[in-house]
Amino acid sequence: MTERLDKGLLDFGVLIQPADISKYNYINLCEKDIWGVIMRKDSPLAGIGYAITLDNLADTSPDSNLCFRPLEPKLESGLNIIWKKYQVFSPAAELFLNKITERFA
Repeated sequence: MTERLDKGLLDFGVLIQPADISKYNYINLCEKDIWGVIMRKDSPLAGIGYAITLDNLADTSPDSNLCFRPLEPKLESGLNIIWKKYQVFSPAAELFLNKITERFA
């Protein structure tokens, strides 16, 4: 993500904390993501591989065959929206920045 920002291929990125954001402007998102395991709902949690991931990255709705089980003790990660310092934005990107700044700053 940061490589693409540095090369000018992206205007913004979202990083999972902890991350070195010292060379970027950023907004801390107020919500935190929870780490846990994605598995089949009917799984006895033995003998098959599982995905350790953040919540809400896979469909674990009531209609899905998957479920999310948070790790214990609870492990949370914050998120940052980042962009290059001194970035010149397109009008659309500038509007997006204004909206996320209003919402999260």
